[in-house]
Amino acid sequence: HHVRLRRIDPIPDGTTDALGVICNRLGRWPHVTVRDALKKLYGFCSDYPGIRHPGNPAAKLRELEYRDAILISLLLLSFSGYLSSEVKMEETLAL
Repeated sequence: HHVRLRRIDPIPDGTTDALGVICNRLGRWPHVTVRDALKKLYGFCSDYPGIRHPGNPAAKLRELEYRDAILISLLLLSFSGYLSSEVKMEETLAL
């Protein structure tokens, strides 16, 4: 059984640049590896067939499963705190 991940809406501040460019502009990262992890995750969402674009079928190793959708969604949600100071992580993650 496979699932399709939903596209995440653009950043609410109206920025239209690609996420990688936005990541490079932000000074909120505790380490370059954290920034690069989000860029790679976004790259996955762009490259995997059917998530955001037709993608690259040759790069697909297997069909997505529910666990993939849950994990990737949680990772993207967690990164949202770096992308906007408007995000209240305690409320978003129900802490």
